[in-house]
Amino acid sequence: MPPFGAPPPPKKSNVGKIIGIIALVVVLLCAVCGIFGWKKISDIFASSSANAKVGDCLAGDSISDNTANDVSVKIVKCDAADAKYKVIGIKGGVTRTEALKDETTVCDAYTDAKYVLWQGSGTTGDALCLDDAK
Repeated sequence: MPPFGAPPPPKKSNVGKIIGIIALVVVLLCAVCGIFGWKKISDIFASSSANAKVGDCLAGDSISDNTANDVSVKIVKCDAADAKYKVIGIKGGVTRTEALKDETTVCDAYTDAKYVLWQGSGTTGDALCLDDAK
């Protein structure tokens, strides 16, 4: 207790504690959002048809004729209701022109192949030889 007539001691400021708590909350929120955001991004890349392997199934846009490359498809479980195609073979080093011509022969080695999906960003890519999933 201060002596009689002395001014009371100044109150300690809580501004530092408040700023520290706010900073901690912001850091925790950023960390949580980063973890969930990374999970979502990695899921998107993992389900990309560019990662498809023989035996995988694909869902998405329909392939209107027997060959396509401007369709959006993703890997799904083969028992999924939206599974449309099953990868029965993959032929690498195929040009887009070769894969997408009307009478393409790139998937002739796979007798059940009904569709060809070409994927690539350069002059050559992969031809996914597809059958109906069901």
